[in-house]
Amino acid sequence: MPGSIEAAMAGSVGLVMVLYFTMLAFPMLYIILRWRSQGSGEPGIGTYAATHYFRGVALLVGVTAIAMLSYAAVSTEGQEDLARLAGGLLTGSVIFFVPHHLVAMQRHRGEGDPVGRVFTGFILLIAGTFSLVSIMVLLVLLFQEDHSDSPREDIRVAVSFAWVFSLTYLFLLGRMLRNRSA
Repeated sequence: MPGSIEAAMAGSVGLVMVLYFTMLAFPMLYIILRWRSQGSGEPGIGTYAATHYFRGVALLVGVTAIAMLSYAAVSTEGQEDLARLAGGLLTGSVIFFVPHHLVAMQRHRGEGDPVGRVFTGFILLIAGTFSLVSIMVLLVLLFQEDHSDSPREDIRVAVSFAWVFSLTYLFLLGRMLRNRSA
């Protein structure tokens, strides 16, 4: 597998982790939720928020794994190694997503659920950022002059990430708009 492609894949997974963990997202979002509830002392809001947090992490890792699998399907080199890496990430994300999703749905607090709305909005922000960046990178690569006869692996990476994160972003946006108008 070419070093630049491997670095791009590792970088994208790393960026998801950096965005979600080093930004101290959970404490920040938890403080926002406590502030929005105006100190009403809603029981179990911390546990409920934690289930949404880990569900969101699993979702983002899973979407990244799907983008990696998409690239592995169209790649000219290193498909097997990349598919194995993506398969492991996808399996782990599903194993982590399902129980957290089930707990979150069991404790769902209806249409005006502030915890669900805050965490869905945060995931929407990250998916939208990845979508925007991958589309911009793809367009820049497409407008560059190509001086080689070899297939452009960088374009394949950008396409793989652009379509997966854009679909995720549009799905979440549609879901939020549908819930708001219902």
